[in-house]
Amino acid sequence: MVVCKCRKATKLYCFVHKVPVCGECICFPEHQICVIRTYSEWVIDGEYDWPPNCCLCKAVLEEGTDSQTTRLGCLHVIHSSCLVSHIKSFPSHTAPAGYVCPVCSTSIWPPKNVKDSGSRLHTKLKEVIMQTGLEKNLFGNHPVSLPVPESRNPPPAFASDPLIGAGATTRKGAFHVERQNSEISYYADDEEGNRKKYTKRGSLRHKFLRSLIPFWSSALPTLPVTVPPRKDASTSNDVPEGRLRPQRSSRMDPRKILLLIAIMACMATMGILYYRLVQRGLGEEMGEDEQQ
Repeated sequence: MVVCKCRKATKLYCFVHKVPVCGECICFPEHQICVIRTYSEWVIDGEYDWPPNCCLCKAVLEEGTDSQTTRLGCLHVIHSSCLVSHIKSFPSHTAPAGYVCPVCSTSIWPPKNVKDSGSRLHTKLKEVIMQTGLEKNLFGNHPVSLPVPESRNPPPAFASDPLIGAGATTRKGAFHVERQNSEISYYADDEEGNRKKYTKRGSLRHKFLRSLIPFWSSALPTLPVTVPPRKDASTSNDVPEGRLRPQRSSRMDPRKILLLIAIMACMATMGILYYRLVQRGLGEEMGEDEQQ
């Protein structure tokens, strides 16, 4: 598998331009009569005959006659009029698989090298088949949607496939909705930033305790703060100018409380021991003075 210019995975390769092509790009004017096969075939043997010939009447195909030629599912190119006459030459009771290419005897429908049933190759081939009036015999049990006439020019080779559909005509409305969503996201981010900023603030007592005791819980109560009002005048009537921040819970982790009690008990024990040692030293000094 290779990647086309429109970033679609494909196995087709243009021998003339030496580029991968997909089911959309294969119908562009620059590839209309090109020799196109699979990429593996090009790796094995990249030689080709030029100029190409119609696979039925063997006439030389000329560039710029894209409306007069049709590419079959087997990738051979044929005049559209030749394809119509070729299909009509089959008996009326012919099975769908019996309508084959005049060169390689591959079924005309469905195209075997392009799996995307909504590609431009499928659409153009269906349009020519429907000119014969035998589309029911040719399509058989394969689900086929009737081609819809396009009112837009085909996109360039670098264009993306989703831009062809009707979604491209609603880009303005989608952009407006996207802009509103971005504004809402902006204010939500601003509120989140303010919440984090004001969470770090607190009274002087809390700051002193946090600097004195490293394991002091961060879940201390803080003063309620208000969020700055939005600057959008169109939504100023719907949104209140300030919003009180709910107070956070002042509960401390019981494990931290027990650790604090243990540390305080150790400090008290050390203080008592130090006091006893000092008293003992003073008593010995006083005894020596009395003996003297």
